[in-house]
Amino acid sequence: MTNLRVISLFLVIFLLLPGLAQIEGKLPPGAHKAFPVAGKVRIVRDIYGLPHIFAANDPDAMYGLGYATAEDRLNQIFTTMYIAEGRLAELTGDKDDLESDILFRSFRFKQRADALFNEMKPEFRALVVYYCRGISDFIQKHREKVPGWITGFEPSDMMAIGFLMNARGSFEDLRGDVWRGQRGSNHFAVAPSRSASGYALLSMDSHEPFSGPTAWYEAQVSTPEFSVVGAVIPGLPIITMGHNGKIAWHTTDNNPDLADIYKFKINPDNAREYLSHDGWKKFSEREETFRIKTRDGFQEEKKTIRETHVGPVLQVEDGYAYAARVIKFDSSAFFEQAYNRMKAKSVKEYFEMMRIPGLSMWNHTVADSEGNIGYLYNALCPRRNPELDWSRPVSGEDPRSEWMGYIPFDALPKVINPKSGWLQNSNDSPGFVTEKSGIEEDALPVRLVERKWFGNRGKRLSELLKADQSVTFEEMLAFATDTLVWEAREWMPRILEAYEKVGEKLSSPGSSLNEAVNLLKTWDFRCEADSRAMALFHLLYLKGSLYRLNPDGAFTEDDLRKLLESVDAAASELKKNFGRMDIPWGDIHYLKHGGREYPLSGGSSSLEAIRACFTIEEGGRLRVVGGSSYHMVVELSPTPRALSCFALSASEDPGSAHYSDIIEVYARKKYKPVWFTWRDLSQHIESDITLTVPPVR
Repeated sequence: MTNLRVISLFLVIFLLLPGLAQIEGKLPPGAHKAFPVAGKVRIVRDIYGLPHIFAANDPDAMYGLGYATAEDRLNQIFTTMYIAEGRLAELTGDKDDLESDILFRSFRFKQRADALFNEMKPEFRALVVYYCRGISDFIQKHREKVPGWITGFEPSDMMAIGFLMNARGSFEDLRGDVWRGQRGSNHFAVAPSRSASGYALLSMDSHEPFSGPTAWYEAQVSTPEFSVVGAVIPGLPIITMGHNGKIAWHTTDNNPDLADIYKFKINPDNAREYLSHDGWKKFSEREETFRIKTRDGFQEEKKTIRETHVGPVLQVEDGYAYAARVIKFDSSAFFEQAYNRMKAKSVKEYFEMMRIPGLSMWNHTVADSEGNIGYLYNALCPRRNPELDWSRPVSGEDPRSEWMGYIPFDALPKVINPKSGWLQNSNDSPGFVTEKSGIEEDALPVRLVERKWFGNRGKRLSELLKADQSVTFEEMLAFATDTLVWEAREWMPRILEAYEKVGEKLSSPGSSLNEAVNLLKTWDFRCEADSRAMALFHLLYLKGSLYRLNPDGAFTEDDLRKLLESVDAAASELKKNFGRMDIPWGDIHYLKHGGREYPLSGGSSSLEAIRACFTIEEGGRLRVVGGSSYHMVVELSPTPRALSCFALSASEDPGSAHYSDIIEVYARKKYKPVWFTWRDLSQHIESDITLTVPPVR
């Protein structure tokens, strides 16, 4: 449709502030030694530098969360803010980023944030205000060390970031041809009937970039009433995934159709008018000034943004204006929903909170301490006339193109306590969430599920869960980091068949074929860092174009010969580039951070494994830039058990002791403890400060 380039924002955006579950029983403020009096907030950092916030009430806690997050991730907060407000070119000086600025400015995140903040209920406004004040106070107290482009953080800035996150699915629908991000996620839950401990288990694994707006940060927030721990998007007072002692939850990307392109005829006699289904209308127009960073300061460019009654014009071509219509991502309800779900103590309560039309999308999987597990395919998806082809631009002159409200919550696919005793989602269609899910996808509303899909990660998780009648906590960890390459298991029989039938004809003194096939024969199909066949199969898969073929299809002798020639070519290329074909996967598949390289296990961008990695090629090697970016496995026993890990560490400061310590754990496919109770945390404290929370009006 258009050549607008949107910055890769790999955003998983599950905007909710989950419930703060009881840390050691329901106590009045100050009754437990961990909690300060009202007007104070205590920030306790564990030995990984991660903050545990203790306060007498929620506003004080939000102040502490804002302050602690700013201490570790200030650049990340403000870079995300600049993106959301359409000001990225001010930081980068990149003309391409100006195009993303124009797109986001077209949807007026900042202006809408200003208006909608005032519509929020007072109790929710207070949480936002105190969080933002915590960030701003950190800046002022450390002004001499903070870059000049970072200023105060206002509630409208936070709301704009929230809108950006919640609108992500809409923008991907509009700009699917240019939104270059890779994302995904896996999660799975096991009911007590399939759990060795007799308690519900949940594993979460978010697939995002390791740096940028969605570089995860872990925190715990506790008051005498509640405690919650998990992953945070810096800039939002929200724990996106984690547990609160009563429930554990996670989300994966789903694929509802949340946006449409409308084609409007421009009046040939008056270019300021377009033809709608009820006659000629005037475009609304406004001028926006954009700044682009230069060596000498800033260059300004003015752009006129036109809007129709359905949304902004993205492109004009051959006498037509193409306008974007997206779902209502900017309701203040997204934060209200987030806060209300904070108090959920069961799967049932969680689902009830989801009735609020706030979050735009995502597959949700939840487990609770009562032993329930549940799945919801959530979507704020428009109801559309099925007579039209909504996969293409629709005519704005056609009255059938008007949306007819939204698909109601009760019509969304969901499963609670399946007979199988397990749930999984790896961005698959809802019908594949478990055995005999009961979800009839063909009967779902128009465009609620854009395509039917059951990927290899989902197939592998289903295989593991089906086969295990008594899943242990340790097996949950192993499943979550499983590195089996499904495609390798499918293709090896064909490779061996080819070698048996035509291998002798292709072998020659200069050939690497015999050595390569013998190497592949010994492989367990796993992409561990020390695997000596994964690099060969990876190159074969790409160079041999196996991804375009069906391993179960009919192969002629010529096809088998070509397959073996691809094996030989891949082996020869590895020898040429690295001096050997049996090079360990971790030698070429690595994470680079702080001047160090870490060999990584996991699938590449082209070959999926449950332990996922997104890569970019550098001189024949694969540098991992994203993938499995935040893990947590939770057992919802009376004293919850949890381990977690994420790709980067707490601090973005290269001089910090916590700049790369968690990376060391992550690179080894290990987990670190999640100290949820004061009893456990108190044995692993690195620092402990108490701040005065200023009154905020």
